[in-house]
Amino acid sequence: MHLKNVQYCLMALHLSYKSLNEISSILSHDKKFKTSIAESPTFRFYNYSLHYMLVMEICKLMEPNNSKGPAKYRDNHYASLKRLIGEVELSVPPSFKAISENLTNRIELLKCGLFSKILHLRDKKLAYSDMDQYGGPLSFKGFDIDEIEECRELLDELQDILKECISHFDYDIVIHSNTQTQNLLKYVDEYKAFAKDNKWDFFKWQSKK
Repeated sequence: MHLKNVQYCLMALHLSYKSLNEISSILSHDKKFKTSIAESPTFRFYNYSLHYMLVMEICKLMEPNNSKGPAKYRDNHYASLKRLIGEVELSVPPSFKAISENLTNRIELLKCGLFSKILHLRDKKLAYSDMDQYGGPLSFKGFDIDEIEECRELLDELQDILKECISHFDYDIVIHSNTQTQNLLKYVDEYKAFAKDNKWDFFKWQSKK
């Protein structure tokens, strides 16, 4: 059985986790050196871009189900978990009805916590740039490390809901994690510090060649 929007949900979840893990790597990087690459303009822009993707993809998962709304909006929100729940209801035995109500309620409860800040960040900073945004158009305050861990709890809950939806079908959820960015930040900072501390030895070595 093929569910039309399950791949959209899976991709939104994958991109959310990937962005979250990258932001976490940057925030948790030990900036013991005066000039860490994590503070460079490139990584500051990368961090901003990661926040953009994290916020947008989480919001996609939390959108309402538009499949029964006005015709011009019925193809919207294809990564919505509520839309997926509605599709599953049409494809499995009636006994799923009670489960679907429980899953929908869980999504509604998630709106009361950190998601309200995520939605605010989307509406005031990233998607619409309202005039009353704090600090003006060039300001940006991302999540701190505690909020990132809250985001992880939120995503874990959304992943659990998604797993429940697709448990009747032949789909798998595989969320990969890696430490490549952590290693990159660590080794570049260490290399720069080493090169700075040993630059005269390098110049002497070059002069003997």
